[in-house]
Amino acid sequence: MNDYICILIYLLVKLIQEFEIKGATTMGLKDVLKNVSDLAKDSYTSFQNDIILQNEEQQRLKNEMNQKISAYVDGIIQNITSHATPELLLFIKSDLKLLSQFTKNFYSKLLLPGSSQSTSCLIMDPNDKQIPLTLKKNFPDHDLSDTILFQFSDSKDQFIIATSKLIYFKIVFPDSPTFFGTGIIPLDKIYDIHVSQDDSSFNLKINNIILLSSISFEIQNFDFIALSDYLKRISLNDFIITPLQVDQIIRKKTDKKIISIINSIIPLNEHILYLGWGFDKITAKDFVVCTTNQFLFLTRDAINRTHILNHFTYDEIDLITTREDKLEFLDFSLVVDTNPSTMQILVSGVNHPINCMFSYQAQRIIEVFNNYKKTLSTPDSTKATTNQDDPFEKLEKLALLKEKGIITVEEFNQKKQEILSLL
Repeated sequence: MNDYICILIYLLVKLIQEFEIKGATTMGLKDVLKNVSDLAKDSYTSFQNDIILQNEEQQRLKNEMNQKISAYVDGIIQNITSHATPELLLFIKSDLKLLSQFTKNFYSKLLLPGSSQSTSCLIMDPNDKQIPLTLKKNFPDHDLSDTILFQFSDSKDQFIIATSKLIYFKIVFPDSPTFFGTGIIPLDKIYDIHVSQDDSSFNLKINNIILLSSISFEIQNFDFIALSDYLKRISLNDFIITPLQVDQIIRKKTDKKIISIINSIIPLNEHILYLGWGFDKITAKDFVVCTTNQFLFLTRDAINRTHILNHFTYDEIDLITTREDKLEFLDFSLVVDTNPSTMQILVSGVNHPINCMFSYQAQRIIEVFNNYKKTLSTPDSTKATTNQDDPFEKLEKLALLKEKGIITVEEFNQKKQEILSLL
């Protein structure tokens, strides 16, 4: 646009000069305008030629950069897939149905507790809307029937999306960090995926080759812990999640001072099954803790002092309900895949409202509470039927028997294989 303005100014100056130089001569206005018109045509043609040359040069540079990026990505994929040999076991050894169900269980039981969705780099929610949009934008021809497992992304706009068949990725081109390369790696060429972290960098490696590297301090500790555990479990084909394991992961992800306060409230034989942070306030930060037997609602003030706001055992609670608080001016669920929620905890006929949680947090709290009530009210015959219908529930109960020393490791492994063989 500026070039066009320059041309107009230039022609205006030439027109003035023509009048000043030749206006007193016999040349009339018609001749002056004709000269300026001819000059304008020549200038416009020259200008158009310059634009064509500039576009051609830009396209040449773009093609050259694309070739470099393509060669870089192809080289990484070649390095990764060339390590896959028949002697090495595949990374994913289970069937799709089992893997998909395990991922859902992992998301609710191990990823959500102690994590902050607003700062997390890891998405594993089966109902998330962001991952399909990311795939559509960067890989328009992706297989819509493929089951999505997780997405990890960082502040550089790099990402890795794992599905049941493929690994999709977008990474920074090191020679020019403003450019990115995208690629796809088949899962049948992968025997190992793991993450590592030190003081300077976070690395995700496939077949021991770094695929994505991020600045270490930008990756939350709870994301590193959760993703490490998830990848390790898939590698070992270990899909049983026990209350003890949930407790251990939450304790690793949570500040030691918070854990110390929780320990002062609950007995030693209780496990933490959920910890969820509420909305930030100016003066305090509220959070909820669910154990195997009780519900705690606490607040942490501006100088990091923690106080108990509500404390009920599950036996004291009659009912927990939730209501989503829709925001009229903004569909908040499109931003963070959730809505604010008001929980009502009914104790002896009195409602105790909690309005600092997101809907996904409230749903998990209700699930923990209902599971406790279910174990109390379900007859043994019904339990047996439920276990047969839900292999994960049966495996988790077997693991509890092993932890308590009721059955041996050999007996556990034998029963585990029997259950898995029926899937």
